[in-house]
Amino acid sequence: MKKNRIQLLVGLLITAVCLYLVFRNIEWKELWAVLARIRYWWAIPCCLVTFLSFYFRAIRWTYLLEPIVGITPRKLFPTLMIGFALNSILPARAGEFARTYLIARDYKVKFSSVFATLVVERIVDGIGLLVMFVVILAFVPIGQDLKGEWKGITIDAVMLKPLVQKLLIVCLALLAATILMLWQPFRQAVHAAIARLPLLPRKAKDSVSRVIDSFVHGFHSLRSPRLVFWVIVHTATTWLTIGWSLVIMSYGFPAMHMNMLQSIGVMVTICIAISIPGAPGYWGLYEAGGILALKILGVVPVNDTEQALGFSLFMHFLQTAISTMPGLWFLWRRQVKLAELTAPHE
Repeated sequence: MKKNRIQLLVGLLITAVCLYLVFRNIEWKELWAVLARIRYWWAIPCCLVTFLSFYFRAIRWTYLLEPIVGITPRKLFPTLMIGFALNSILPARAGEFARTYLIARDYKVKFSSVFATLVVERIVDGIGLLVMFVVILAFVPIGQDLKGEWKGITIDAVMLKPLVQKLLIVCLALLAATILMLWQPFRQAVHAAIARLPLLPRKAKDSVSRVIDSFVHGFHSLRSPRLVFWVIVHTATTWLTIGWSLVIMSYGFPAMHMNMLQSIGVMVTICIAISIPGAPGYWGLYEAGGILALKILGVVPVNDTEQALGFSLFMHFLQTAISTMPGLWFLWRRQVKLAELTAPHE
């Protein structure tokens, strides 16, 4: 309990710092003007496409659960939305435990087996984001008007280009290592190398080894190439529809022009930002990631922070509403108490 409180306090502190950094130099009149100029009717197709991305997640989850229990996407969808709703309003990603508990209870399967599918889900999403990040680094140019100064150092597109090229090499190496980890001789060599690290404590070595083993076990649990194929397909459709929703909503901002590759870059950056432990809802983290990506990728001018913040705030509000309201409605329909969902399980 004490550990959870400390994590919550640290998350609140991180969120407060991010919100301060995001809003500290904002011209409030200009921000209100940006929000007033939005063509709000574009939110309708944006919401529909975002909702579709959640259904693709439900389809993917059916394949992850197939070795354990057969459930249709239509039956999984309400539980998935309950999980996302609780993630938005409760700390420590409580929604993940809630949807695991509901499936385990309703279908009489082991809690740990269902939770393992969520671990695989996170791993697959992480690999998917890494692949998309590599694509963005390789094919999306840095905005040419990007120019700033930090401690006397000029930061612009010319300076960042070699850094991006080096980061691309690092990401490709990381992606290759992730795939090779499924090959037993390579995995054994990594375990041996970790064991020989002189400065790393034994506890840390064991933790790293457990993460590697969990990753491999998760993929082996899929058991068939057919399952792996459909999990990959629906991971791609999930992330592409989210990127598509950003493109659609960008039409609602008269001063913005965003293509599909740029939208994926924005999405990946936001996902990296919200992976930092913060307060429930990811407020501040989402906006910081959005502003950074929109400027670096040249979607908005570097000096137009209000435009970038307006878009990030509005998309964050839409995505939160779409994930939270249906989930809470499904929770009310099922008449499940919150205490039951958040209680410790096996």
